[in-house]
Amino acid sequence: MDNNETSDIAWPRSQTLGCIVIKIKKVRGNETWDFEFMGESFSARICDSNFISRVENREIFFGNGDMLLVDAMLTMTKVGTRTWRIVKVWKHISRK
Repeated sequence: MDNNETSDIAWPRSQTLGCIVIKIKKVRGNETWDFEFMGESFSARICDSNFISRVENREIFFGNGDMLLVDAMLTMTKVGTRTWRIVKVWKHISRK
């Protein structure tokens, strides 16, 4: 791809990643959480208010190595900065 082709791409670019499994690294309630996906660590806000309510009401408990099945939005800027957002949490997966 040459520079002319790159300049025709709209930035920032977003991609929806449906039903991916991410590993929970740190839980922070309504703030950004720390996760891992395919060996990459990242922080993201969970925008699923139903899930956050369940966490705040202590309906869901987390342990080391637990994972979430989620729909996520990954946005990338032209300079390579990545921003993650968790749109929907489908399932909590406890490490056994």
